[in-house]
Amino acid sequence: MFAYYPSMNQTTNQTYRPDIDGLRAIAVGAVLVFHAFPAALPGGFVGVDIFFVISGFLISRIIFSSLEKGTFKFLDFYARRIKRIYPALLLVLTATMAFGWITLFAGEYERLGKHVASGAAFVSNFVLWQESGYFDATAMAKPLLHLWSLGVEEQFYIFWPLFLWVAWRYSSNFLLMTGVVALLSFGANLLFIGAYPSTVFYFPFTRFWELMAGAMLAYVITHRSMAPAGGVRQPTGPLHLRASLLSLIGIGMLVLSILFVREKNFPGWQALVPTLGTLLLIAAGPDAFVNRRILSSRTMVGIGLISYPLYLWHWPLISYVTIIQGEVAPAMRAGVLGASVLLAWATYRLVERPLKKVSDRRVTTMSLSLAMVAIGGVGLGTYFQQGAPERPVVRMNRTLATGLDGGYPTYAGPCAFLKSEQIPLFYCAVDTRETPRFALLGDSKALALFSGLFRTSQPGGTWLVLGSGDSGPLVPILTDDRRYAYVKKNAVASAIQQINDMDSVHTVVVATAARALFQLQNDFSISDLPASKNYAVAFEGLDAAVSRLVAKGKQVVLLVDNPTLPHMENCIDRATSSAWVNRWLAKPSSPDCRVTVLRQRELSAQYLELLGAVARAHPGRVRIVDSLDVLCDDGVCMPTKNGRFVYQVTDHISDYGATLVGGQLNQSLRSDRREVPPLEAVSVKNWGPRDTRVGRGANVQPNGASVLWMQVENVSRFGEVLVYFGEQGLKRVASVGDKVLTVDIPPEVIGKAGQYALVLEEASGRRTRIGVFSVSP
Repeated sequence: MFAYYPSMNQTTNQTYRPDIDGLRAIAVGAVLVFHAFPAALPGGFVGVDIFFVISGFLISRIIFSSLEKGTFKFLDFYARRIKRIYPALLLVLTATMAFGWITLFAGEYERLGKHVASGAAFVSNFVLWQESGYFDATAMAKPLLHLWSLGVEEQFYIFWPLFLWVAWRYSSNFLLMTGVVALLSFGANLLFIGAYPSTVFYFPFTRFWELMAGAMLAYVITHRSMAPAGGVRQPTGPLHLRASLLSLIGIGMLVLSILFVREKNFPGWQALVPTLGTLLLIAAGPDAFVNRRILSSRTMVGIGLISYPLYLWHWPLISYVTIIQGEVAPAMRAGVLGASVLLAWATYRLVERPLKKVSDRRVTTMSLSLAMVAIGGVGLGTYFQQGAPERPVVRMNRTLATGLDGGYPTYAGPCAFLKSEQIPLFYCAVDTRETPRFALLGDSKALALFSGLFRTSQPGGTWLVLGSGDSGPLVPILTDDRRYAYVKKNAVASAIQQINDMDSVHTVVVATAARALFQLQNDFSISDLPASKNYAVAFEGLDAAVSRLVAKGKQVVLLVDNPTLPHMENCIDRATSSAWVNRWLAKPSSPDCRVTVLRQRELSAQYLELLGAVARAHPGRVRIVDSLDVLCDDGVCMPTKNGRFVYQVTDHISDYGATLVGGQLNQSLRSDRREVPPLEAVSVKNWGPRDTRVGRGANVQPNGASVLWMQVENVSRFGEVLVYFGEQGLKRVASVGDKVLTVDIPPEVIGKAGQYALVLEEASGRRTRIGVFSVSP
C-alpha cells in the first residue's frame, strides 16, 4: 500500500522528497499505535487514508513523467509495482502461514489460508467485506486483516494507468475527467455510508477518491508550474510564508484526525480531514517549515523508508500474541511494536534493497510472480483442507469448534414476504417447512439463538426470526431518547409490524442483550449494570415495543440474557505445538471466566426487575424464561458445559448453547399448549348472523361482508377467532373479551362457496371449533 519512491538521480519533477517519507512515518506510526494502544490514538486508523493520498501522488507523478517523455509502458509499470510490493509481502505471507501451523486451530487456520490466498491475489478487501458482520471473527483473530488496504490500492492501479494514458493520448481535460470520477467516488461514499458502512469501507470505488486527490495534486504540480510545491526552486519571502502556513494547517488537520476521528460511519465526511491535511503538506513543498524541520528529520525519514514492511509485519504480530494470550499486557504490546520495527528494518536491508540492485527485471518479475502464485496456492489448499485438522496443535487443545452443533439450518430460508423497503432494515429468516407459529425478535443475541430454536422445534411450532441487519442493532425498544439513537426506531417498528401482520404467529420471544438495554460500557462484563441510571428509559422503550405486540393479541416471552463472561479467546487454555512459544507467550485463561449464579443475579438485579416490571404491566400476556437454568451447572456459569463451549463470539452463546436454550424455550412453549378439549368445553350461546336467526350455522353471500356475533363461556384466557376453509387457515378476524364476541368477516375471507369454520384460539394455544357457516354460490 506504500508507493515506490523515486531515487535521487531522477528528473527534476521526480526529485526525491524526504518530507514525504516523513509523512509516511506519521501515517504508519498512527496505525501502529492505534492497533496496539487504541485508547491513546483513537483516530490512528486514518494513517491508511494518508497512505492512499501519498500513493496516488507519487505513482501518478511517475506516470506523468513517463508520458511526457513518451516512454510509458504498461508492462514496465506493473513490473515496477511487482518489484516494489511483492518481496516484503511474500515474506510476511510465508511467515504468517508458518507460525499459524503451530498456533492456530483448524477453523482459524482454514480462515488464514483463505486470507493468504486473497492477499496474494490482492482481493482481501472483498473477502473481508463478505465476512463482515457481528458474528464474524474479531479483528484480532485475523492476522492478515490489514491487507484490505493493499487490495484497494492495487485494484486502483489496474485501471488508473489506462485512464491516464487515454486522457493523455487524446488530449482530454485530465483534471475535469479525474474530478468527475473522484466526485462520484466521494458521493458514493457519502450516499451509502449510513446504510452499508462495511461496503463503503472495503469497496475500492468508495475509497478511490483519496488516491485520485493525490493524483490531481501531482498533475497540478507537474503541469502548472507550482514551484513552491514541486521542489523546482527554493521559495522565498511571501512564497515561503505561504508554504509554511499550508504545512502548519496540514499537520494540524492530521493531528485532529488522529485524535478525534472515530471509526463509526468512516470514511464518510470524516475522511476529508486527513485527506486534505495530507494534500496541504505535500503541496507546501519540501522547504516549508513543518516539512523541513519535522518531516525531513533523520528519524522520520528512517521510519518512512521502512514504512511498507513495518505496516505488513506489525498486525500479524499483534494478532498472534492476542490469539495466544487473550488479554495482552501493555508491556507485551510495546514489545510487539519493537519487534515489528526490527523485522521491518531487516526486511528493508536484507530483502528490498538487494532486490533493487538486480538489473534483470524480467527474471526478477517472473520469479516474484511465480512465488506469489505458489504462496497463494498454499493458502487455497489449506482452506480446502479445512485448516489441516491433523496438526499437533489441534489435537492438543479443546477448541471453540466444540461449540458447533449443526450450524445454520438448511430449512431456514429468506423472508420473501418482506416489502422492498424492509429488507435493509433487519435480518429475517423463516422456517420453510411450514407456516411459523412463533417469532424471535431481537438484536445479535437473537441471531445467536435462532439456529438452536429452529433445530429443536417440532411440527406445529416452527419459527420466524427478525434480528439485527445492515441498519444496525435491532434492540426491541421504541424510544426517542438520544442515548438509544444508534437503534433505528423505524427498523424496530417495522419488524414489530411485520410480526403483527402475520396471523399465524401467536407467540413472540424477545431476546436482547442486557448491556444494550442499559447502555453498558463493554461486552465482557456487566459490572457497571448496578450503577446504571438508564432504568426508566429502558423500561419505557421495552414496554412500548411489547405493548404493540400485546395489542395485536400476541403472547410475549422475555428471555433473560445469558451471563456475560470475558471473550472466549481469553478463556481458552491455549497451548501451541512449540515449547519455545509456550514458554514465552502462552498463559492460562482468565479467572474471570466463570461466575456463580448468585453473583450473576446480584449484578443483573436491576435488569431482572425491569423484565419483571414489563411482565407485570401485561398480566397473562407476558412471561419470563431464564436461560441460566440450562447454561449453568451446580450454581456456576462457565464457558463450557458437557465438555463443549456454550459461548462463541464475545458474550454470545455458541451454536451448542443455542441448542440448549432453544430446546428449553421450545419445551416451555409446548407445555403451554394443552390438548384441545371437546367442543362442550367452550359454551357458545346465541351464535348467528346479526339480524337473522340464532343457530349453529348460517348462510351468507360470497364477497360481501357479514357480521356475526356470539357469547362464549369457559375461556381460560383471552384468545382470537380464526376463519378456516377446510384445512386452510384464512385469517384472524376478532379477539375475545368479556365473553362477548362480535366477528366482522371481511369480503376477501369468504371469496368462494363452501363451508367455513370459526375456531377459537385461546392464549394457551388450544383451539376449539365454535361454529360453522356456509357460503352460497
